[in-house]
Amino acid sequence: MMKRSQTFLLGVFSTTLLPVAAIAQSTETASPTVQVVRYQPRPELLSAISVLRADVPVVRGFRAPLTMEVFWPHELPDAHSPPEFRAAAALVMSQLACDGLLPTTVRAVDILKLQNHPAMGHRKLLLLRAVGLPVDLYDWFRPPGSASDVTLIDYITTLLAQGRSAESIIPEVMQAAFLPKPTVPGLRLAAEDGRSPVSLVRLQLSRGSYWRAPGDGSSVDVARQLVDALDGARVMISTNYEAQAEVIAAAETWASGRKGEIIVVASPWKPEQWAQDNGKPAVVAASDGRREIVTLAPRYASRGEERTRFDPDETFTLVALSTAGLRVVQSPLLFQGGNLLVIEDASGRRTLLVGEAEIMRNTALGLTREQVLGALAVECGIERCLALPAVSFHIDVELCARRHRNQVVILVNDEGAAARGIVSIGTECLSRGGKLNSQIAEKVRAALARGEEAKAVEMIAPQVLKLGEGGAYPESVAELFSRGETDAAVANFERFMLALDILAARNMGEGNLPSDPVTRAYIMSLQRRQTERDRMHATLRNEGWRIAAIPSLSDERRGLNYVNGFHVPGRYLMPAYGGVFAEQDETAAKAIRSVFDGEVEVVPILCGETQRRLGAIHCAASIYPEG
Repeated sequence: MMKRSQTFLLGVFSTTLLPVAAIAQSTETASPTVQVVRYQPRPELLSAISVLRADVPVVRGFRAPLTMEVFWPHELPDAHSPPEFRAAAALVMSQLACDGLLPTTVRAVDILKLQNHPAMGHRKLLLLRAVGLPVDLYDWFRPPGSASDVTLIDYITTLLAQGRSAESIIPEVMQAAFLPKPTVPGLRLAAEDGRSPVSLVRLQLSRGSYWRAPGDGSSVDVARQLVDALDGARVMISTNYEAQAEVIAAAETWASGRKGEIIVVASPWKPEQWAQDNGKPAVVAASDGRREIVTLAPRYASRGEERTRFDPDETFTLVALSTAGLRVVQSPLLFQGGNLLVIEDASGRRTLLVGEAEIMRNTALGLTREQVLGALAVECGIERCLALPAVSFHIDVELCARRHRNQVVILVNDEGAAARGIVSIGTECLSRGGKLNSQIAEKVRAALARGEEAKAVEMIAPQVLKLGEGGAYPESVAELFSRGETDAAVANFERFMLALDILAARNMGEGNLPSDPVTRAYIMSLQRRQTERDRMHATLRNEGWRIAAIPSLSDERRGLNYVNGFHVPGRYLMPAYGGVFAEQDETAAKAIRSVFDGEVEVVPILCGETQRRLGAIHCAASIYPEG
């Protein structure tokens, strides 16, 4: 057991700050605006981390050792452990999320007989941590009627030492006051409403080359465009040892003539593109009035929605940032950054929009829904939280907010308008390729322009079905949906087919749903999603915020999304798809310009390949305000 409860120091890391040429072994003079930090962790840290698996932690209270000196256990007590340890661990694993942190703790303390244990309080915490309890949350509870220096575990063990049963004391323990504390006093999660100048752009690259070519919207292409669009900001790019030469070479080309420096941070870990999710930009106000930008990191970086899968590479990539001058603050809470968004209104009231998946992640740690929302508010330095339904994977693919003329304006997806535009473009592709009669195509496009969705689907659907057999379509059909090397034909055709499904679902009632159970369930899922989206929009509108519907589509790999962008002073960096859907890009840009009365410049950032991988530009970057 002691092995699983061991502690170790992260130690002193050896880092090197060198000009690009020295690292890349380039014969050319490196740009003075590019620096390289090669993060070299001590061998004992790498050895300890190497045993951590990319999976749902079996130890419910697991916490990654980012900024703490204690290495949390990642495996449950094995067959060689005492039976009471195995019993307590099984209890925590099966009941923590259901019964809650306090009742599960009382029962685990009783199983382990800690009321009879001579160990000091810290040793008892180690034992409870070893069976999977998130013991770092105990500091947020003040036992009822106790002095402020009486810990929760001392209170529980005292009651049990009186000979009372665990079940009899649970009601008393449940009266403990919940008083969450911020990890760092004065920390405030950054609002992304376009008011603050950008001081830093954080990116992650696993490669330094394009997926196909410039303009393909891959991770490197997105990075290139953001570096150019945010010329005055510093750029910090995390990558791994294997890709560093490629990334450095790319950074050198981007650095020419720009005002802000570029820092490439190389480490042993291999981060994916999604810099938004493993840490959120925040500002810490010091007592002397200075402001420091920091990254608020979760308990551990994770992937997935239904199952929260620990991602070691995304987690430990953050450790290297401090060597490049960006402080990382680790929260005891679990979150994915794309599901948190701060809105600040003209009165200064700050609201944190929270996707409901983030609430579930933390109720799995034993907190109640109300406790999760309260803890997030305190941790993020905001006045209140507003939970939103899981319409999409993350809320940042459903909306973004801007302060415009002292009013909060929220851009949201208008799935119907997006589907009409996509089907109209697809109809033209089929007609131009000789797969659809030009007269039928003209009638379909005219009906869509008038908003007659049912009529358009009735005309186009039978023609499309003729082109395939049993739901399978020849490559020759998909090829009509491409305009060049960087335009993915099959992916574009899939978007067209999805748009047809969406329009069909929007115009089906209970009486004319398909009889096939699978197709029926699919159509009903599209309808439920739209119902949930309408409910979310109503919730936001009830806050007094202006809701602006943009022809934009969020559907994981088949999305055509225009709201997953960045608001910066005077501009909106809009995700764009390009290629065959360039017309739709311009339609969305025109709609956004109109929302802000032409006072906000819309800057398209091509991200087609990125959108085909579940995200867009807000998912792929993290921007920090001036400190």
